[in-house]
Amino acid sequence: MGGQQIGQYRLVEVIGQGGMATVYRAYQPSVDRDVAIKALPRKLSEDPNFLRRYRHEARVIARLEHRSILPVYDYGEADGVPFIVMRLLEGGTLRDVLARGPIDLDLAVRIMDQVSEALDYAHSRGVIHRDLKPSNILFDERQNAYLTDFGIAKILGEASQITAEGVIGTPSYMSPEQCQGKELTPASDLYALGVILFEMLTGRPPYQADTPLAVMYMHVRDAVPSICKIDPSLPPALDRVIAQALAKRPERRYPSAQALTTDFKRAIRGWHRTASPPVAGAPDPAQTPGEMRSHLHPMRAGRDKNSLPPRRRRQASGLSHEKPSSSRQRHRLGQVVTSALGLVLLVGAVGAAVLFLPRGGQPAPAIPIPTLPGSSAAIPTAGEESYGTGESSPTATPTQQTGIILEPTGAASDTPVSTVPIPVPEGSAPGLLVFTQGFGDAAEIAVLNANGEGYRLLTQNTWYDGEPDWSPDGTRIVFESARAGNRDLVIISADGENSQQLTSSPVSELHPDWSPDGLLVVFEASDGQDSELYLIDTVGGAPVRLTDNNHDDRAPQFSPDGRWIAYMTRERGVWEIALLSYPEGVPAGIIDCPAAGCRFPSWSPDATRLAFNTIDEDGSLQDIWVVELSSRQAMQVTRGGEDGRPVWSGDGQYIYFNRTRGETINLYRVAIGSGTVEQITAGDVQDYAPDWGPAR
Repeated sequence: MGGQQIGQYRLVEVIGQGGMATVYRAYQPSVDRDVAIKALPRKLSEDPNFLRRYRHEARVIARLEHRSILPVYDYGEADGVPFIVMRLLEGGTLRDVLARGPIDLDLAVRIMDQVSEALDYAHSRGVIHRDLKPSNILFDERQNAYLTDFGIAKILGEASQITAEGVIGTPSYMSPEQCQGKELTPASDLYALGVILFEMLTGRPPYQADTPLAVMYMHVRDAVPSICKIDPSLPPALDRVIAQALAKRPERRYPSAQALTTDFKRAIRGWHRTASPPVAGAPDPAQTPGEMRSHLHPMRAGRDKNSLPPRRRRQASGLSHEKPSSSRQRHRLGQVVTSALGLVLLVGAVGAAVLFLPRGGQPAPAIPIPTLPGSSAAIPTAGEESYGTGESSPTATPTQQTGIILEPTGAASDTPVSTVPIPVPEGSAPGLLVFTQGFGDAAEIAVLNANGEGYRLLTQNTWYDGEPDWSPDGTRIVFESARAGNRDLVIISADGENSQQLTSSPVSELHPDWSPDGLLVVFEASDGQDSELYLIDTVGGAPVRLTDNNHDDRAPQFSPDGRWIAYMTRERGVWEIALLSYPEGVPAGIIDCPAAGCRFPSWSPDATRLAFNTIDEDGSLQDIWVVELSSRQAMQVTRGGEDGRPVWSGDGQYIYFNRTRGETINLYRVAIGSGTVEQITAGDVQDYAPDWGPAR
């Protein structure tokens, strides 16, 4: 080949060849350097339309100036051969590295950091790669990664729809929409990056078949393989990352390449943690104190987490579009296609024993949540007085069915209530309640002392504001606001003076809940198909998806230690309470419901118990229940009203909730030790969805 030339460039040797291009090492005498030249087939230059498009795309590619994008030095046509001149790298390709098997996690992080930054840069300038794959990631002598061949697939694709190897693009890395010949967006590149990440970690792409068309079919139709089943030593949280990266629908993927990389790094930072809660609060011996702190919020890994605000529980922000039921207005739940899993509820002689099962359908050991000294005495056991009327709790009867049947206990009691204000027990801080007052455009955020005094409105406008949640230190409130039409999340100061728009998107973001350190907010959002859980940093940034499935997941709630998220799910076709580990994002089990449905979980301050409200088959509110997670005992704590939206007081002595009577909805509280129910608010204005916060 010595002596052959393309323009001023003297060809030295062939260093790569594909179906539609040949890559040469060449020498550029004018600047005395070696370069790489990609030469396209001569026959393409016979089409004047191709040459025009080629020159346009080449100019666009040449303008991409980024440290991790292989620079284009020149482009042109010589003797009928279109060519592009690039920097010559001699460190090999990612394909060469993967030929030896999976790569080290540290190297994977380095490659993802560099490639994702380059990809987002190109996307910001309107350039889609269209053929991202390991052979298009090159290395220099210091093992820095470079992206190459931007726009080549588009140039060739406009010239011909097929090559000697089949469809333009590489089937193993093609997005579902690319396989179907649909218009491409940057999300297609993000899918390919997810495939590359999968291959870097496992040594193989997610879909393999005998023919390219079979692989393309798998991209469109097959479920995303579990990366941890291929290599069980990998962090469990990676399954969630890969599932979102390879989502079939482009809008469900990460919003950017760097968002994918950030979530990937977050997953492997906490990979040594298991999906089961710790026993009796014992620390993991493999964790240093710094590592234990870093698990809480890897999105803020750089912040000091030595001092967290006092632990407390905040109310489960409920479905803001669902009003508490009344005698004339009862809400029916929409039907969602769900996957049914065989979970079993074991019933003991006293109380309802709840068994957690993993998604695989096999019984798992009881989830041992840490029990603080004296906490077990807070829940009345069966047979003890737990209602203001002195009636004993109903007992559960074992049946041959999954679930339980409660034996009749007579007519529902009409528990007497006290007048407001309620005296504050000696030694007990009253705290504050924030809640929604009114429906629709008349809904506003209101605050009062937890004993019923000190009422004031925080918002007064002509649009919906509701579902408030206190920050752990009591200085801020996050809530839903329909100022823009759909519901976005807004943060205001406790005095209502300062506000911050947290989210702004075409869909509604609902049911916010603060992380225990006040740095993050977890919430739900719907794409019109179903609702999923998301996480967002309170100082800005793109939301991170926590769940991705074909059923509703709603009302997420951080545990006070930040290690778990409880939420309500319709995975099995009815509303039930489920747990998700954080930050791994691994499903930990579902609590079998003692009624037609269970909604709006609320953590006790010591993270040993969950309160929730039950609903009947029509979706109307019923009663408040509490399950102690270590013993799996579920106890009914209210009866006789339409009770919902429970939230614990900071000392764990009370549960606050809303109760519907006729057309009015007011706030109440029940004492956990005695079962006494007391009314907090009164009047014809609807007060609901309370959240408890510390007095300041």
